[in-house]
Amino acid sequence: MCRKRITRTLLTLAALLAAACSRFDDMTLFDFPVVEVGEALPSSISLESREMLSSPGTHYIHDSLIITRNFNGEYLFSVAKVGSDDPGVQFCPRGRSNLEPLNSLPSFDVENDESGLKVDFISYFPFRFFRWNVTESLLTQKTSYDYVCDIHSDTTSTFYPTSFFVISDNRICFLESGQNPYYSWPTSAPSYEIYSLQTGQKIKTIRPYNLPKMPRRENEAFPSQLYYSSFEAIRPDRRCLVSAMLYVPQLNILDLDTEKMTGYRPSGAKGLNPDKMRFHFLDIACNQERIYALYSGNKPKNGMPVGNVTLKVYDWEGTPLCSYDVGTKSRIFIDETTLYLTDIYQTTLYQVPLADIR
Repeated sequence: MCRKRITRTLLTLAALLAAACSRFDDMTLFDFPVVEVGEALPSSISLESREMLSSPGTHYIHDSLIITRNFNGEYLFSVAKVGSDDPGVQFCPRGRSNLEPLNSLPSFDVENDESGLKVDFISYFPFRFFRWNVTESLLTQKTSYDYVCDIHSDTTSTFYPTSFFVISDNRICFLESGQNPYYSWPTSAPSYEIYSLQTGQKIKTIRPYNLPKMPRRENEAFPSQLYYSSFEAIRPDRRCLVSAMLYVPQLNILDLDTEKMTGYRPSGAKGLNPDKMRFHFLDIACNQERIYALYSGNKPKNGMPVGNVTLKVYDWEGTPLCSYDVGTKSRIFIDETTLYLTDIYQTTLYQVPLADIR
């Protein structure tokens, strides 16, 4: 009897020890304050739907235009009308000369100013910034670049930016992932690298994240490099970035003037659990007044989001303003007047006037 009690006690202690070893405090990832905020109760909203041309690639919707970054082919981008059977016009020829891009990062930045619609993208290797004038290219039916600049990374062989934005004072900000394709453990924490768009030289580095503490064991299906995965958007004045984390229920806002970042997460929300992966934020967009984010909170299936998602709306102080049940959507875009959503297969476009989101 005594032996059974001892065995049972040892098994209980082993189970508790295993649970303690598997716990992970995701707050150790952040070298900045994280504020707990309330939640806005979700309500319903009416979405207008229409068919959109579905093609493989990274899409951006603006004023009834679909801009697609093509995975392969002779041209990097194509532009088509929403709902049209016409595949559209292709632009930005791939690698026919030293001055043409060979490829591009999956992310690209879209701007609309008084001179028209522009797309900024990065080609590699070598790293080169291109500003493509979409409006002029559509008028002339010929690719037109406003500006091209070489980026002189001092660590080109290990430079793995996941997104970038042109910011104030003719600078460009890269989110450097810190990832290394040969290791599951990150070699450095993600950082923001600021470069001059005049010289292509690095100006400074902003380091808001910490490397995670090495766990006793790592989930091979969820390597530590993925902990920081996020979606970014920049405020139109180019002075604040917002980062919505995929595996942590947290929104991070970086003031590029003060270089200070603050995180916002719902009160009592469970953080990252390496053994029980969940998708949180799926995509994000913003304007000068508000941040619009798609939130899941569900376990993925075969690496894809499942279940209904919520459109969450915040101000630039991280305060939740309102939220809406929007079904199974996975991408979000906004222009001056309209918010657009697409389903996971990008075959249907849903839209709602921004004025209806209160």
